[in-house]
Amino acid sequence: MGKQYAWEADVEWLFLDDMDEINAKAPDNFSYEVIGIAVMNIDSGEAAMFTNFPINGDTLELDVLSDIAGDAEMLYEKSLNARRKGYKNK
Repeated sequence: MGKQYAWEADVEWLFLDDMDEINAKAPDNFSYEVIGIAVMNIDSGEAAMFTNFPINGDTLELDVLSDIAGDAEMLYEKSLNARRKGYKNK
């Protein structure tokens, strides 16, 4: 899958390796897995989600990605509301 921003390809490997290391530390009976990491480029203000989650269109994948999108949308709404509170009608 193509990258939205040019810098993503330069750093994605680092974060994919980190996910593998985090998951390797988990106990055998641990029923959680890191499947993605959101990363912000401080210099540009851009962000990306790096994932090692297989993209093949099955139902579980769609459910998981929908859950992640919902969490991101909720955080976006909180940030937007906080921003709006900063503006007062004068």
